[in-house]
Amino acid sequence: MEIKQVLDNLKRAEDEIETYRGMQQHTIELYQSAGYTSDTLKRMIDYTNNRIQEEQVHHDYWHDLITKIDDDRYRKILTLRYIKNKTVEEVASELFYSVRYTAQLINQAIKALERIHSKAYKG
Repeated sequence: MEIKQVLDNLKRAEDEIETYRGMQQHTIELYQSAGYTSDTLKRMIDYTNNRIQEEQVHHDYWHDLITKIDDDRYRKILTLRYIKNKTVEEVASELFYSVRYTAQLINQAIKALERIHSKAYKG
């Protein structure tokens, strides 16, 4: 998977985590009202906790890599775009850049992130 796709997925990671937590609570209530055994509930809770943990680890890994980028502009742009889930236009407006220049910086920042990821993955 390309870094760009990973970053696009990262934008949804926090929503996924919250969704799993909500599903977990809702399912517990349904299972309890339907009289399912505690063993069934435990398996369901374990499953959703594992999914939450997987999403959190994925999110934290990429967030940590972004913080390791030397260029402040790249860190800020990737954080706004992929952690804060802002559009390119919103990032440009917030940083007082043109949309075109912002898109170019995003591409450069992604390349910088790819280099860091390659080093971390190989190391």
